[in-house]
Amino acid sequence: MQTQELIQQSEELRQLVTQAKDIAEKLQAQLPEFDEPAMLAQCSVLRTFLLQAEKQEERFSDMLKAKMQG
Repeated sequence: MQTQELIQQSEELRQLVTQAKDIAEKLQAQLPEFDEPAMLAQCSVLRTFLLQAEKQEERFSDMLKAKMQG
């Protein structure tokens, strides 16, 4: 039962990370490149971090599912 609970929490984490990534993408698209280059760069760093976190969460979720099946 504990593994199933972890999978559910992992799915919630994935949704939140995806939502945060989407927000960062929207912010990046709205920032004028010439007026706010530092903010645009920082937003890009955040978006890249969130993309990596999303991929890591997918791997973690796959590992949990594999554990539950085998």
